[in-house]
Amino acid sequence: MPKIKICATGNSGKFNYFIVEKNKDFFIILSKILWQGFGIQGDSIVYESYVAKNEKYITKKKNITNFVDKYEKFKNEKARVDIFYGKDKIFLSIYTSLSMRKKFLKFLEANASWKKVQKIKS
Repeated sequence: MPKIKICATGNSGKFNYFIVEKNKDFFIILSKILWQGFGIQGDSIVYESYVAKNEKYITKKKNITNFVDKYEKFKNEKARVDIFYGKDKIFLSIYTSLSMRKKFLKFLEANASWKKVQKIKS
């Protein structure tokens, strides 16, 4: 399974954030992260639905390239996950308890890698 690439992370109390690189497999990885990390599930994670001009209801797989300057929210009684999509990066904001965060971080460790950073010469 592909992994997400983490660029930055931080936390303060129950608030945690992750900045990740965009890739074509993000929605599949996100659905796995939300389900295994917090028990959040739903077709809206991977698919988008809308009513077309001919008034037909359309459901199709999300295309990451169409998600620029967009916002999504997923939540249940255990966590709230806000997602902000930029041109090249995605900002994940997660509000959850410390015990859920620890569970989530274990799962994330197995499904993510860190972006290599260039060393700054002084």
